[in-house]
Order: sequence, then C-alpha cells, then structure tokens
Amino acid sequence: MAKLTKALIAEQIARSKPYYVWDTHMIGFGLKVSPSGKKTFVLKYRTTEGGRGAQQRWFRIGHYGSITLEDARKQAMCLRAEVVEGNDPQRQRQTLRDATTMTDLWERFPAKDGTGVDAVKAGAVLMADCYAAGEMLPPDEARIRKPGRPRKVAA
Repeated sequence: MAKLTKALIAEQIARSKPYYVWDTHMIGFGLKVSPSGKKTFVLKYRTTEGGRGAQQRWFRIGHYGSITLEDARKQAMCLRAEVVEGNDPQRQRQTLRDATTMTDLWERFPAKDGTGVDAVKAGAVLMADCYAAGEMLPPDEARIRKPGRPRKVAA
C-alpha cells in the first residue's frame, strides 16, 4: 500500500467483509471500509505495558466525509503522541462514557420533597467520581483561598 490519499480512499469499494487500507507513512493509521461502504479512519496501537505482549487497541477517529483526511491524520498524530507518553486514549474515552451523568444523579438521589435532586449527596458522589478518574484534586487540596478585597486606588 501507499500513503492514504483522497484518490486512494475514493477508489475503495465495499466488499462482502470489512477490510482495512493502511497508511505506510504513519504506523497504525488506516481506513476501515465496511460492507455497507462506510469508510472510517482508525488508529491501531498497543498500550505501553509490555511491547508485543501489551494489549492491542483500536481507536475510531471518525467517518470519512464528516472528517477530512488531513484532520484525521492530525488527530492520529496527537493520539500516537498520547500513547508514547503512556496514556491510553481508548480507555480514556471509555472512562468518559461510563462517568456519572446528571440523569444518574437525579434518579439516585431524589430530593426529600420530590422536586429534584439532593444536591449535597449528588455533589459528594460526583466529586468522588471525578477524583477517582484523576480529573480533580482531593478535597483538601482543592480548596481555593478567597482573594482579598481590592484596594482602593487614590485618584
């Protein structure tokens, strides 16, 4: 194969089974062509936990048409940089999908009067979830000092 180009993507046709066209200039970057003819940019990578024995992951970047080849390539480069730094973009995406939503909180902690959500309980759960996901500092470290009153400037 060769470097993915618009012309190369345009000439790909649907087959009875899905297949991949890989870019030769960026390892793991490719195009999945499904039996319906839908073309999707993907990035295949391994987590940094042990070389060949590491888990192989597939990251769906986006559908051709809703994202351009150039944008998909840029996003794939950014994702590869994250992998090199030791991050797992697919795991991060899954963590966001599994995160507590406001609807979950609304159903789990109804207010005593039945009009809404018990904000204190819901806030505590939301903070714990964010802290566990590494998205915020622990409560003691997250305190922010109140700024002092502004000084009056003499005119």
